[in-house]
Amino acid sequence: MYTPQTAIDFIQKNLPDFFGKDAQLKAAELSDGNINYVFRVEDENGKSLIIKHAEDTLRVNTNRHIGFDRSKIECEVLKLQREYCPALIPEVYLYDETEHNIVMVTRTCATSFVTIRSSRTLPKTWQNSAVRRSSDLRIWSSGRKRKKSW
Repeated sequence: MYTPQTAIDFIQKNLPDFFGKDAQLKAAELSDGNINYVFRVEDENGKSLIIKHAEDTLRVNTNRHIGFDRSKIECEVLKLQREYCPALIPEVYLYDETEHNIVMVTRTCATSFVTIRSSRTLPKTWQNSAVRRSSDLRIWSSGRKRKKSW
């Protein structure tokens, strides 16, 4: 089982210069999902990273094996989508194929997504922006001519 301390240890070992060697780090789990473990690792100044860890089994049923390939595929898809829509897709800093971790930039809108998820309501400005950017991403990744609309 992946824990907040495991996430901190991984970041300190694999990205030691991101926070600095004397940084006081804390980690909080952001998800309670069925598949992956997602943590925000943050220093005392609020600088942070997101780490997404994949296991070979479901979190809720360890007898259900789902494999590790999905983590690598997700990382490659994130990188590709970021080329087409950098305002919407977080930058991947590191993918560790041994530990099955994706480390990415913390999006400033992450807190808002948690708020929206709990209220199930999307502010009007986000509705327009999210729909436009999502449709742009789908069109661009389909191979059609792209026209930046934002």
